Formats: sequence, C-alpha cells, structure tokens
Amino acid sequence: MSEAIKGNLGPDLKFRPVGPPQRISEWSKWNMLRVIGGSALGKAAIAFPVLGYLILFNDYAVAYLKIHSSFCLDCSVSPRLYALYIGGFFIAVGSLIYAIFCPQVVDRHANAHDFYENEKDYYDTAEHRRFLINHIIGLVVNSYIAPEYMYPWRSPEEMMSETDLSELMGQHYFLQNRTSRPLRIIIFWLYIAGFICLLIPTVMTFYQVLKRGFSTSFGL
Repeated sequence: MSEAIKGNLGPDLKFRPVGPPQRISEWSKWNMLRVIGGSALGKAAIAFPVLGYLILFNDYAVAYLKIHSSFCLDCSVSPRLYALYIGGFFIAVGSLIYAIFCPQVVDRHANAHDFYENEKDYYDTAEHRRFLINHIIGLVVNSYIAPEYMYPWRSPEEMMSETDLSELMGQHYFLQNRTSRPLRIIIFWLYIAGFICLLIPTVMTFYQVLKRGFSTSFGL
C-alpha cells in the first residue's frame, strides 16, 4: 500500500504530516467538518440557496438591495451579492453532504472522550459490546488506513473479555471519524471555496471605505 493511501497516523496515533494528501485527509476528518456542518449555522445554510435565489432574482428585491459602486455601474445585481450567494451555496452543499453521510457517532459527539463518557453505560453490556466489536471489525476491513497505523489488532474473543471498553469505543470513534474519505475531502473544499467567496464582499467593501477615507483626508 502506498504512502498516499496509508493515511496519516503513526503507531503512536499522532498526526505525521507526510505530504499534502495526508494533511487534507487529517484536516477533513468528520469531527473537523462537524464544526461547520454540525453547527446551527451550517444546518441553516442548507436553505440559503433557495432563499438567495428568491432574493437575487426577484426584480423588486434586486431594486431594493442593489449596491451601487464604481465596480459595477451597469449591473442589475452587485458582484458582492453574487459572491455571497455563491459562497452560501458552496457551504450549503457541503453541509447537506455532511448531514447525509456523517456517521451519527461523530455528529453526536465532538471527540472520542465525549463518546465514551456519554455512551459507556450503553456499551457496558455483553450484547452491546458484541455489537460494537462487530462494527469495529467491519470498519477495519474496509478502512484505507494500514494496520500499523491503527489500534493494535485483537481477536474478537480478546475484545470481548480482555480489552477495556474505553479502548474499544475509542477505536470505534477513530475509524468512524475517517470513513468516506472522498466525500470528506469534497466537503472540505466546498467549505474553503464558500468562505473565500464570502470574503470577497468584505474585501471589496473594505477597499472602497479605505479609498474613500484617503480621498477625503488627502483631497485625492
């Protein structure tokens, strides 16, 4: 298995920045995307494309919201409004993909510690522990991460009788947090593109204010 496929965690479970593919994989873990996708703002953003469309392409709304500037003398809609719409659209698409595909265990818990503290009583029974182990085995088999970068492998019998519950739950969260890597990376870049677009109106407005301030102060 190539270094680009192995993942980005060493045997000590610490991030090792081998190269760009590994960095992106680490930055786009589900619990990282959860900061936006799992927030109230991220959930509300899903409705933004529809609301933005109704505002931007409604003649009365456009006439009311039109922003006049030297950058767009003849535009029916200011580029800043388009930038806001496109940025919101990217974030909305990313948040929608997150809402559909993010594992519930990550969506409900910010990290493995929270998962253990909130769910340890549930998984403390033999039946639920067996259910957890079956999930772990399935995730390990289908994971892109090489075995030497994961938790030490133990047989199902050892997991049932010898392994601490905290380790099992930590391993489960670790694996769930790294599922669906292509989708995670897509969401990551959608968020990046969205926030870049949202910065455009801010930069344009700041430039205009700065330019007007210099013109007023120095009579330019």
